Amino acid sequence: MRGDHDLQRSSQRRLARGDLVAVQGIGGLGHLGIQFARHMGFRTVAIGRGGEKAELAKKLGAHVYVDTAVEDAAAALQRLGGARAVLATAPSGDAMGPLVSGLGARGKLIVVGVPLEPMQLSAFPLVFGGRSIYGSLAGTAIETEDVLAFSVLENIRPMIETVPFERAAEAYDRMMKGKARFRMVLVTKYGAAQAHQFTEVLGSSTARYRSRSGAATVYPTRLFQVS
Repeated sequence: MRGDHDLQRSSQRRLARGDLVAVQGIGGLGHLGIQFARHMGFRTVAIGRGGEKAELAKKLGAHVYVDTAVEDAAAALQRLGGARAVLATAPSGDAMGPLVSGLGARGKLIVVGVPLEPMQLSAFPLVFGGRSIYGSLAGTAIETEDVLAFSVLENIRPMIETVPFERAAEAYDRMMKGKARFRMVLVTKYGAAQAHQFTEVLGSSTARYRSRSGAATVYPTRLFQVS
């Protein structure tokens, strides 16, 4: 289990607090990625399309919002000094590939969204600057436990939309059309979640995670670990 000391190591193999980290996409994965990046102490940039997403991005914790409808994301990141890591969550190969040019030296593009079309990119930013790309699917059971513990500690929560189980088809259709904000959750007749159709919990928390050895603060370093 990696602790918070890993985040404070400033080296070529780890991210450090204050490093510039960008999250591409403000959807099911991205809205969580922004929260994690902010609470882990990174300078957080949210990358989306459309000015209407700026307010949500800031509320989730982004220091800067880049609207790709009006500016080039890679150029914007370079003006900020170049990102140590970019978490690519929106499944668009056309949007992901150019982000490599927004990385700083030895920066990494971490792909977690899976686009249907190929990613196209230039080899120059990879070779000149030691930049790289890798994909990530899921972590180990211990890493998942770390993430959940950190979420409790920092009150990181998904934004969900609850729908009665009887309307499952409607919920599925809404999800497939990209209208869900941001997770569709089916609830049964006696499900407690039906009290609120939309649940949005953001901000800090005084909750503490207690392991078998006592109180501990755990940070999910895998999410933005550069190795």
